Amino acid sequence: AKIDRDVMLSEREALAIGAQVARALHFAHGHGIVHRDIKPDNIHVAPNGTAKVMDFGIARFVQSKLKTQTGIS
Repeated sequence: AKIDRDVMLSEREALAIGAQVARALHFAHGHGIVHRDIKPDNIHVAPNGTAKVMDFGIARFVQSKLKTQTGIS
């Protein structure tokens, strides 16, 4: 499920999700990719609490001036 703006997370849940998102972004940045659209709608949290960063549709490669586009290989 995506993060629901109307559902209150506990401090522990919010910190756990935030830490996972930070690790995912660190990994992407380490590979030269900048997400550019982090928001609750782009974070999926599985029932077991695992957070996944989604929708890299407007991501940018750090060493490129080109942007990725949805549906482009």
